[in-house]
Order: sequence, then C-alpha cells, then structure tokens
Amino acid sequence: MTNEDGDSPKPNPLAGIDELLKLLLQLDPKTVGANAIENTRRLIDEISAAITTFTSTMENLNATAIRLNDFMDQMTSRFSDDGGNS
Repeated sequence: MTNEDGDSPKPNPLAGIDELLKLLLQLDPKTVGANAIENTRRLIDEISAAITTFTSTMENLNATAIRLNDFMDQMTSRFSDDGGNS
C-alpha cells in the first residue's frame, strides 16, 4: 500500500505500546511478586555461600603462607648457622 506521494505507509509508533500494555495486563502481580521474593532469597543464599567459600579459601591461603614463612625461616637459619656451606 502506498500513499499519494508514492511512499510506503509509515508504521504507527504507538502500535508497540498497545501490545506492551496488553502483555502487562496479563501478568499476575502476586505471582510476579512471589517470584521476585523467591529469586531475591536465592540470590542472597548464593552470595552468602560465595562469601563463606571465599573466607575459607583466604583462611587456607593464610595458613599456607604462615607454614611457608616458617619453612623459609628454618631454611634461612640453617644456612646462616652452617655459614652458607653445605
């Protein structure tokens, strides 16, 4: 279909808004709210688990660093007691 100028007809910019409003009217606010609360709860649980895992990892790395520092101190003291000779 063309208009008098020979151009193709211009689409109605408000047509999409009408479809969007129809979709929004089909949503149940109670279901959407319940889903949002459940998703938020799951997100908080996952963040808490991630923080717990991160904390555990940092504690393990700290313990490893302490053991390595002790080992290096022992090796340094042995070499300095021997005068650097093996």
